[in-house]
Amino acid sequence: MSRGYRFVSHTADIAFIAYGSSYKELIDNSVRALIESISYVDDIKKDIDRLQRRSIIIDARSDDIESLIWRSLQLLISYSDAESLLPFSIESSSLNDSNKHYSAKISAIDDSPYYRKFDVKAVTLHNLKLNKNRSTYSIKIVLDV
Repeated sequence: MSRGYRFVSHTADIAFIAYGSSYKELIDNSVRALIESISYVDDIKKDIDRLQRRSIIIDARSDDIESLIWRSLQLLISYSDAESLLPFSIESSSLNDSNKHYSAKISAIDDSPYYRKFDVKAVTLHNLKLNKNRSTYSIKIVLDV
C-alpha cells in the first residue's frame, strides 16, 4: 500500500479507499486515486517529453473533511472535462485554514483516447465517511463512470 490508496470491488462503478497519516495526505491520495481512474498515468509519464503539459488548479473550501475531499475531487473532474484535459500528477498542494481549504496544482495533458482510462462523471456521496484507525485516516470513495 505504498501509494496511499487501493482500489476495491464495486458492482457498477469504481471504488477506492484512500489513506493518510494527516488530512492533507488523505486528500492528496484521494486525488491520486481519482487521477489513476481517469488516466493511464504510467503511459503519460513515459511519453511526457512529446506531450504538451498543462495545469489544473483546484481551490476547494468546506467546513468538514469529507465535504472538502468530495469538493476537491468534483472540481478536478469538472475542470478536466471543461478544459478537455487528462490529469496525471500532483505538482503541489496545501491544506490550511484549520483544514477547511485545500488547493492543488495538477499536471495534465490534452485529452486523448489513447491516454484516457475511464470517463468519470462524478464522485458519489454514498457511504462517504472518514474513518480513523490509530494514526491513520481512511475514506472510501465511489466514482460514477
